[in-house]
Amino acid sequence: TIVNSSLPTQASVERGDALYHERCSIWQSVTDFRAFMNQVDRFRDEVIYDAVQNGWREMPACNAPLDEAQTWNIVNFVRVLQYNFKVEQ
Repeated sequence: TIVNSSLPTQASVERGDALYHERCSIWQSVTDFRAFMNQVDRFRDEVIYDAVQNGWREMPACNAPLDEAQTWNIVNFVRVLQYNFKVEQ
């Protein structure tokens, strides 16, 4: 089990937001992104971490290099993004 070492503070989410838009924006153009976001609330953090690093289904990994702290910041942002995503549907 991988444990999120970055508390989901406002600062972490803001860093994750910037990194997501810089390194993971390709996700939004991939069909599996919607399926991923629809399931995020059921995923453990380690699944999101793995998606950032290695991709998920047909969704590619975020553009490297990302260190562990950066990856956790993106995970924290994706947790916030899931709520905005559900509102937009």
